[in-house]
Amino acid sequence: EQTGLSRPASRIRSLVTLVQFYLRRITRIHPPYVAGLMISWVLSGWLYDRSAPTDALSQSWIDLRRIHISPQTLQQSLLFPGEALIQLPVGWTLKVEALFSIFLPFLMLVAVRAHWLLLIAVSIPALVIEASTTYDFLRFTLDFSFGIAIYCERDRLAVLFEQMPAWLRGVMLATGIALLTSPPYFM
Repeated sequence: EQTGLSRPASRIRSLVTLVQFYLRRITRIHPPYVAGLMISWVLSGWLYDRSAPTDALSQSWIDLRRIHISPQTLQQSLLFPGEALIQLPVGWTLKVEALFSIFLPFLMLVAVRAHWLLLIAVSIPALVIEASTTYDFLRFTLDFSFGIAIYCERDRLAVLFEQMPAWLRGVMLATGIALLTSPPYFM
């Protein structure tokens, strides 16, 4: 996804293209967030019941059955993607994507004008930011910086990849798939 975000961000040359970039990002992120939050809110109103027996449910389901935000909180939560007080637990991913969409044109400018290594160097300290802070999304700066680096070096990487023996490409593919699927196993 980050490499896919880098291409449109690299095409920004004027205020008009910057506005177009932001409009595309908003229409890509916000409607699915609103739909997901509304579905979650409606379903939680239907499932919300603190008194129901919970013998056969996992703790996750018990916790989710006890979440139903007020209409006022729902209205506020619709303004910008997020977890909506845990009404939409996966909403954090859209929050991170929305916030990095705001900063991406600047990050691309740094990568092109200075070097992508600068982005990676500056991103490393952000890994230690606590999850409970206002700036917890910055923990993903390294991910986005690597995506920008891959975009900037895509031609060299393609040549390098083509020069590798087929077995090594297979090993790299298997390693990449393992890395992409590993986070749920380590959480």
